[in-house]
Amino acid sequence: MNKLYTLLLGLAVLFLWHPRAEAQVDRLSGEDSTKIEEAVQACFSDYMETMIYLANPTMDNAYREAVVADGKKSFVDSALIAVDYDSSFTPPLLPNHKDVETYLTNFNVFFKEKSLSERIKIYYTNQVLSEVKWNEEGKYYYLTLHYTSRYGNQLPQKRRATFMVGKVEGNWKAFITYIRFEGADREEEIFGEKKILTEPEWRILARKAEDSLNNQHFQSALTLLQQSLALDTTAYNLKLLARYYQEQGAIEQALQYYLASLNEGVAADPTYKDSVTRLAIEELKVELAAQQEAAERKAQEEQAKADTLEQEKPIETPPLAQEEKSTAPTEETAEETTSSLIDLQSLAKGGKRGKEYTLRWQLPEDNPVDVSLSRQGGDSILLKQDYFLDQLKWKIPFNTKPGLYEIILLDEEMRTVVTRSAPFRIHRKFPIGLQISIYTVGAVYVAGALLKPVFDEDEAYKIDWDWFRKEPPCQDCKEEEPLDDPLNLEDFWQ
Repeated sequence: MNKLYTLLLGLAVLFLWHPRAEAQVDRLSGEDSTKIEEAVQACFSDYMETMIYLANPTMDNAYREAVVADGKKSFVDSALIAVDYDSSFTPPLLPNHKDVETYLTNFNVFFKEKSLSERIKIYYTNQVLSEVKWNEEGKYYYLTLHYTSRYGNQLPQKRRATFMVGKVEGNWKAFITYIRFEGADREEEIFGEKKILTEPEWRILARKAEDSLNNQHFQSALTLLQQSLALDTTAYNLKLLARYYQEQGAIEQALQYYLASLNEGVAADPTYKDSVTRLAIEELKVELAAQQEAAERKAQEEQAKADTLEQEKPIETPPLAQEEKSTAPTEETAEETTSSLIDLQSLAKGGKRGKEYTLRWQLPEDNPVDVSLSRQGGDSILLKQDYFLDQLKWKIPFNTKPGLYEIILLDEEMRTVVTRSAPFRIHRKFPIGLQISIYTVGAVYVAGALLKPVFDEDEAYKIDWDWFRKEPPCQDCKEEEPLDDPLNLEDFWQ
């Protein structure tokens, strides 16, 4: 009986004992195993691509920082890398382990200091991927990739990279936890913080948005932040959104979300203190107050300028044209235009046709103007076009109709009235009364001459003897004395 009991107990122990790690791996389907291997290969490919970029010795610092920031996404936060590009730290010497950012940065600096002019060649060969394993303590899967690295003409080094694998947003995702030399003394696996795989989705999106902000990919950052806030509203993603608006120069929106971030943090934890956010709020308040003050001052200046222009604004007239009528001056507008910039002192008592006058003006700008003469109820006459001088000698034409006129200066380009003179009159050269008197006397004289008889009996038969004595002038002849009347014709006619 005892033997049977011992046999059954042994079978039970044998049946119940099974490594939990192997059981966890066995639960993976063939498709999951394939997806895990593909995730590891994709992660390692991203790492190789980063190293190829950084092998460029001519890369500037700004571009290197962007590549390093993007390359860090393939690693967990606490990942370490054993230096393999500097022979001072390669086996059999003591290895030098660096964090990811330092390793990647120093990798580029190392080859830049070599004064190389071309990108070196990088080789990652002999890649062998281990089977999927389960870490019972960390509750995640991991794999090991064995490969050989060589940079340029350096000796090849056998390396081993350990990957931590888990599901992120429903898909298998791999992260590098450690890269070291093959056969190193430290054999135990070193894994990164498992928060990379256990973070909530909103925080994963927020972290990606922060990376986009650091790389100045603002549109991508905004999209990620909107997705993160749709899942959960926290002080972290609100602060990132405030930073986005601050980068865009939207001070009011940035201040609004910084305040919301601070309030959200205090609501979640009464002891919450964020000195960076508080400092940003104070700086934005000062900047916003300065902007508002500047805007108010500018608005006041523009309003004052508009009021001044409104007071000094002249009455506009349409462009000069033969078929268009100008604004006619009137007696009532004489007092309103006394502040004109045109000096009409020579025409103070009016002008006479046929007489020359000098027109003077002072304009605020040295722009060409068109000088025109406008008559009440009549057309505008262009005197000068595209005129630059500040005075004009003008002779009033004889055919100018008498009446009330004004001088108008128009801007050559804008076709708007710059200024206009006070109304003045153009008179006839002779007063109308004097002209009527002259015309009357002339008419009487002409009428009297027309009414005089044609023949006068006393004078009809009188002979002009002097006429007969005249002879044609002769250039070659000497002047002779006039002859007497040898024939005594005068007595004959009598």
